[in-house]
Amino acid sequence: MNYSQEDDRKNDNSQIQRSKQPNTVANNNETVIVLNETCRESKILDESTERENDNQRKEFVVVTLNDKCNDSVNKDNEQIEKRNEFQVTGKDRNVTTTWVQFNKIYGKSLPHFGGFGGADGGGGYGGSPMDYDPASRNYFVKFVFMVLLIMLLITAGFAVMVLVTPGLKEFYLRAGLFMMIISMGILIAMNYVMVCSACARVPPCNFICLVIVLVAMSNLVAAITVRYKTHIVVMAFVATAITVGLCILLACTKFDFTQWYIYIVVIAMVFAAVAMVASIAMMVLHVKLKPLMLVLLIVGTLIQVIVLIMELQMILGGRSIEIGEDDYALAAYMLYTSIVDIFLHLVQIFGMLDE
Repeated sequence: MNYSQEDDRKNDNSQIQRSKQPNTVANNNETVIVLNETCRESKILDESTERENDNQRKEFVVVTLNDKCNDSVNKDNEQIEKRNEFQVTGKDRNVTTTWVQFNKIYGKSLPHFGGFGGADGGGGYGGSPMDYDPASRNYFVKFVFMVLLIMLLITAGFAVMVLVTPGLKEFYLRAGLFMMIISMGILIAMNYVMVCSACARVPPCNFICLVIVLVAMSNLVAAITVRYKTHIVVMAFVATAITVGLCILLACTKFDFTQWYIYIVVIAMVFAAVAMVASIAMMVLHVKLKPLMLVLLIVGTLIQVIVLIMELQMILGGRSIEIGEDDYALAAYMLYTSIVDIFLHLVQIFGMLDE
């Protein structure tokens, strides 16, 4: 009896185990399906997370670049505001006008002399509008005044040599008119070259132009001063030095003379036409009207003084009109011719007053 009961029990257990096996397999299949779905969802979640991270990175990069661009623009604007002096009238502002002619030749930037401002400074812009820092502008001003001083010293030395050398003095007394006509013709031609030609902005051509101007102007000074007494020439020299010093002081004031440049140019052209007509009339009629000549010389000197002040302000910068830093030869030419012209006017004025 006991054995039969044990056998029945074993049979029941085996049947129970068989009945449980299909349920276990089904459970395993369900577990695998759940795991697969979980993995798929996790992958989808990871992909969406990566996309969001990428978008955030891109947005961060764009924002960073925009911030950098805005910072650079703000810095440039601050530099421009520090560099330029604006005249504010209500809501209007007069922005600085830059004189930069022929800064590009045949699509290429001009060769730059002296490296004004360095690679990042304002001077080395090679054809762009005026973008300079004070250091580069100061170097430009120093270089222009150095060239001007050399030219003035050579002209003064040549005039003194003619005055103290009897042979040269006699030659200029005999052929003075012919030498003046030649010199004035050369100066008129070189004035066109310096102002309107790109050659005057490319070394060494610009220095060659300056040498030609120096020779012609020195010859003209010698031909004029040789006809006057020595003390008159000395007085004119001292008066010119004082006048130039006053012009420099006026150029350093806050008043902007360059904003009236167009009016001064028109007045100078009208005066030149009137003076030319009066001179030709006196030559044709063989009449020498000293009062009229004296008035013309005084008015011409005053106009030239104002022009010199404007030229100094254009070179110093920060005004309505500025000369580009590549135009150092033009700047030296303008100052040199203006100063010598004032000297020649003063020589003639003192000579007439002495007579």
